[in-house]
Amino acid sequence: KQPGSAFKPFTLATALSRGVSPEKVFPAPRTYLPRACKGMVSPGCKPIGNAEGEGGGATTLRRATWHSINTVFAQLIEEVGVKETVETAKRLGITSEWFSPQVHGLSVTLGAEDVSPLDMASAYGVFATGGRRAEPTPVVRILDDRGRIIEDHTRPVLRQVIEQAVADNVTDILKGVLTEGTGTRARLDRPAAGKTGTGQNYTNAWFVGYTPTLSTAVWMGHRDDQKTPLVNIKGFARVYGGTIPAATWHDFMVEALQGVP
Repeated sequence: KQPGSAFKPFTLATALSRGVSPEKVFPAPRTYLPRACKGMVSPGCKPIGNAEGEGGGATTLRRATWHSINTVFAQLIEEVGVKETVETAKRLGITSEWFSPQVHGLSVTLGAEDVSPLDMASAYGVFATGGRRAEPTPVVRILDDRGRIIEDHTRPVLRQVIEQAVADNVTDILKGVLTEGTGTRARLDRPAAGKTGTGQNYTNAWFVGYTPTLSTAVWMGHRDDQKTPLVNIKGFARVYGGTIPAATWHDFMVEALQGVP
């Protein structure tokens, strides 16, 4: 399903790996026309607007992430590359993303292409482990009837897929999403980081986040229906990632981390 702005951390990681500072200041207009449009609006060249965050004036990349400002991330992916961003996502574990230079544009960073919740949880887990990736598995350990180990994945093989400094800086930025950004409903009484996401026309809503020991993706939407928006649900006129998904993630993590240091 469309991850919306939950895809932005992959653009962020790509930018950090190329030396872009979290404190770099970008214009943050309410709408942004891609440079390739050369000032002309057409059916294939439309302005990008801010659906989940704010806009106006200028802001740092850090704050643009906290407040999910689409127009800043459109400029960022222009700077670091669409293809390069997709390659970063794939290295982190997004197996469902596909890329064609004839089809894809700046909307990649806004989560226009479908991904799976398992891939999102797995990829965000790379940030938690300092850039190291472990293949997800539904089986932790198998014992035979005598208690002998047949299969054991309790200590998975980790592979460095991005630099530790990049992963750690992504985490440092994403912590602010929970403390003063779009994901405050997900805030925990322990170190945590994450990102909200809202699909086009409110058809999908996400919160993907992690602690040092657990990465979890929450997706909300109609399983077989990509046209019906999430509106007027449990008191929310429109369901953004920072509403029900963030609160759900919080409640799940509180229970799942009981007794975990």
